[in-house]
Amino acid sequence: MTLKYTEEYLKLFDKYQEEIVWTLRQQEKLRLEYIMFLKKDLPEILLRQKIKRNPFNKKIYEESVKQIIEDYSGKIEKSINLLSINLVEKIKGNTND
Repeated sequence: MTLKYTEEYLKLFDKYQEEIVWTLRQQEKLRLEYIMFLKKDLPEILLRQKIKRNPFNKKIYEESVKQIIEDYSGKIEKSINLLSINLVEKIKGNTND
């Protein structure tokens, strides 16, 4: 039974290889963008908003960083999910023909 499903997935991949590869590459770009955000953009945002890490404001700093990361993470996650949903919808729409 598993072999049957594996063969079906392989046929599906073969038929939609370009779309699947494109989607995976876009998701990869989003993940890399997220890493760059953490390494480069987040420190710049904190600097611009004058959010400094020191013993006096540890809780405020942590809450601010957490909120900024959650906001950005949510946007990246939403984009990745939309790419996946679009791919599934395209495959579903074409397999119903």
